[in-house]
Amino acid sequence: MYYVIREENVPRATVMHEDDYFKFFNPLRRDHRIEYSGSQNNCYRYFYGKYPRIQ
Repeated sequence: MYYVIREENVPRATVMHEDDYFKFFNPLRRDHRIEYSGSQNNCYRYFYGKYPRIQ
């Protein structure tokens, strides 16, 4: 499972695998928010739909 994670101090969200999420984030802290969870393709579809590329 993959997550789209929004942190407080970062302007854009991040797509992360479940194992990496538990390595880098404490689920009990309130410094981040999971916006979406699903398969890798679904997470990237959500990510690029909500956060278009900036050029």
